[in-house]
This record gives sequence, C-alpha cells and structure tokens, in this order.
Amino acid sequence: MQLSSGTHAFGDSGTNKANCLTIGRHLENGPQIWRGLANDASFATVTDYGTDLTFGTDIPLGDTNYDITNILLHNSKLYGWKADGGHSIMADTIATDLEYGIKNIPDSNNGLAAISHQKFLYFNIMFSTEQEFSSGYNDSTLTDIGQGWSNPALPDGKEGYISCYESYIAWLFASIDAGSGTSSIQIFDGYGWHEILSAYGAGKRIREMKMQPCEGTRNRFWYDCGGDLLYQVWPKNKANPLYDSGVAYHHEAVITSAAIDMGTAAKLSKYIKQLVGFTKNLTPGIYAAVGYQVDDKVGTTSWKQGGAFTHSPEDRVDLDADQIGRFAYRLILNTNDENTPPDIQGVIPSGFARSPFKLVWNLRVTAGIGYGSEEVIETLGWLYRAAEKAVKVTISSEKYSQLNGKTVIVVPPDIQPTAGETLGKNEKAVINLKLIEA
Repeated sequence: MQLSSGTHAFGDSGTNKANCLTIGRHLENGPQIWRGLANDASFATVTDYGTDLTFGTDIPLGDTNYDITNILLHNSKLYGWKADGGHSIMADTIATDLEYGIKNIPDSNNGLAAISHQKFLYFNIMFSTEQEFSSGYNDSTLTDIGQGWSNPALPDGKEGYISCYESYIAWLFASIDAGSGTSSIQIFDGYGWHEILSAYGAGKRIREMKMQPCEGTRNRFWYDCGGDLLYQVWPKNKANPLYDSGVAYHHEAVITSAAIDMGTAAKLSKYIKQLVGFTKNLTPGIYAAVGYQVDDKVGTTSWKQGGAFTHSPEDRVDLDADQIGRFAYRLILNTNDENTPPDIQGVIPSGFARSPFKLVWNLRVTAGIGYGSEEVIETLGWLYRAAEKAVKVTISSEKYSQLNGKTVIVVPPDIQPTAGETLGKNEKAVINLKLIEA
C-alpha cells in the first residue's frame, strides 16, 4: 500500500512512521506487517487491536541515493523497489539486489505499482510492465510484456506511467496515469493489452482501481478519475459483455485498424474496391460509419468518409481507392439503444495488389548447323545452369535496341526437333527461349 507521498505516522503513540505498508503471512512467523521507510524495510508481528505495532531491525535496501517507492510480499518473500532498482528479502535478514538493469535509468515511478497475479509477480519500470517468475531462492526470469517495448505503445496524449494494478481471475488490469493527457485502464489477457475505459477528459488522472465482487448480481469495477469515484458494471458470471443482455453500452465507440500494406508486398500498387463487414445487431439507428486513410495520410487525423455498415449479417462499403500503397480504416460505432451494441465480428478488404511489372521476351532460335555439335550442347548447358541458379544475364543485341543491355532471368529452354540429320544436311531444332526482365 503506497501512502501517497512523504512519511506518514500511524498508531496511538505517533512514533510508527512509514512511506508504504504491506501485509502477508510468513511461512514460519505467521502474519506480518512490513513497512518501507526512507531507504529501509522492517516488519512487525501482528498484534491485538488497539496495541501499537513493534517494528524490528531496519534492513537497508541498497544505498541511500533513493527512497523506497513500494513494497510487496510475494511467495513469502518481500520485494522492495526504488527509483534505481529492486531488492528482495529472504529469511527476514538481508536484502538482495535483483539486478533489474535500471540503475542507469532511475525514475521515481519505478516499482510504484506491483501485484501478485497467477503466481507471477508484476511491477512497472517507468511506462512498461515486467513479469517475474521465481523458481527458487535466487532463480528467476524477468519478461517485459509492455506497453511500449513488447507490445504496441499507447498513442500520443494517452501515454503515461502505470499507477496501479488489479487482478481479476485471468485478467490483469493496469491504470495508466497520463498526467495532463487522457488516462485509461488497460487489461492484459496473456497475449496483448486492450483498453476497457478512458478518462472522461484530459487531465483526469486515474491512480487507483478495485474490482468489487457482488454475489448474486453484477460486479462493480471502481476507479478514481480526477478525484471522482466512478464505477463500471461488469457482466454477470462472465467476462464478455456481449453475452449479458443486462449490460448497458455507451452510445458511441471507435475502432481504428493498423496500417494495411500486405507486409512484404508493401511497395506493390494496390486497388481497394470495398470493405466487407460481418456484423450483428445492425438496424436503423444502430450502424458503423466507415472512414479510411491512404498512403501518407495513414496515422494522421485526416479521414475520408466511405459510407456506413447499416445492416447485418453482412454489408459492404465502396472505397474505390486505386494506385495506393497502404491504407487504414476506422469504424465509428453508434447505437440508439444502450442495451444493444453494434457487434463487429470481422472486416475484410476487397481488392488486389498489382504484381511487379516485368517485361517478358519469347524468342525462337533455330539450331540448324550442327544441332548435336559440342558447341550447341555447351550453349544449352549454360542456359540450363543460368535458369537453375541466380545468374546475372545481360543481353547484347545490335539488331533489337529494346533488348540491348537488358538484365534478364532465363527460363529453362524448350527444345523442339523439327528435322533429323539426312544425307549432306545437319539435324534441325527450334529452341524456345523465355527471358524475363530482372
């Protein structure tokens, strides 16, 4: 538990002070309350109500350059974070530097949020989340799970530090305090991050959150937003609100795609004829307006309007965007019924990418002088080898200027005998050569 900023006194005598507190159960000593005070950590055995706690010997966490930002008991081991690193305490005696590699990037927000979730330890380093799994006294692995390193970063105006975590069965919640920007709450489902809500205005900081189980009805997800205490109603006995007809929805939402450029075919010229939407619940008053961007407009605030998906289960919106390299689309979802949202199940672009433009030459060569001669056989062998490997072949032609100097790819030649060897005459054949511009 982080006690905001500064040192706080508690207890009847006023002598007990702490920057942060946490509680847990020691394997041998039972329930304990740990405190972080300045650079030290210490613990007290739980006492009867009304009796002041007695804290034991202070255990320093590293040097005195920075104060402790947070402490947490995880797997019977105390973890403590400071601006320049993390430490753990085993057997209540000495702190071990966990060597997270952040001594050169000290930040007052490092370790400010930490939680145990599904046997893993999660904590923040600046704007990103770290996942630690410990399999022994000093044997652990640390994995960055985002956001900003291992997952896509938040857009400008929504980035910030992680102020709090909350565990909810299989999901991990993280509140992003964006300061003067737009704060949000994200969930990590084991694969990626997803936003579940945004602050209702810029500068409305989100710094605390808590899921409230409500037996017999829908759970409530509480959060502090700009000093206001708000809550979100969650589906009853399930995670997906689409399966709970009693969940209310906001009247508008936005889905924005990533840039679509066909990956390795990014440089190919493309034509996007239309977007095909597979949906549910679309009726008059419930629709998805379509906008799109192309080429250098992708990622900007400039959008072209393309119509709307207005009926289910399938609808199409014509874009007619030709000679483009990449594009992105945006769906603005609207509903006039808070209990019936637009359900977008899939969006598929319809169009094609132009294959690379290459000139092709088909040549017919007559071999009529010694077709079976050593010189001809050697020439054919060279053509076969050129077709088999990436051999650079340059054409030299005085008669055909459009071929002269061209670098080509040789296709294995096709040989068609036309006449056998007769008295006084050589055998004849036609060699079909196909040359493709490299």
